[in-house]
Amino acid sequence: MRSLALPKVPPQLSVARTVAHVFAVILIISSCAQAIPLEDFYSFGSGTPDAQLPPNDDEFAGPIDLPAPALPFYDEPYETIFVNNNGLLSFLEGVSNFSSQTFPLPDGKLIAPFWGDVDTLGTGVVWYRNTTEGD
Repeated sequence: MRSLALPKVPPQLSVARTVAHVFAVILIISSCAQAIPLEDFYSFGSGTPDAQLPPNDDEFAGPIDLPAPALPFYDEPYETIFVNNNGLLSFLEGVSNFSSQTFPLPDGKLIAPFWGDVDTLGTGVVWYRNTTEGD
């Protein structure tokens, strides 16, 4: 009985085919996703009730009083919060340095919507607002 030999696929073609498949999947996923319209966000920046962190590298604002009742976080109530330049909200103290270590960080009482080594000394602004508005 003779076996049928299949031709070998050159590695470049195999890689190109894989990249094409990945690109096709990304296209399909992105075409199904919908962005949140800008109107659904709070307005921000100058001309709003926002506060601005001064230009800095690895600094924070706070403690900032939170509205009553205290905010429960990991079974502990917090009445103040710190807004950190590197994309963190912290409860126990301000975070005055950036570390690329993985989460959770040692103090563990952090909310990290964006964790990066941000330096606004040249350009960029960090705005924040404390609000009780529901809409």
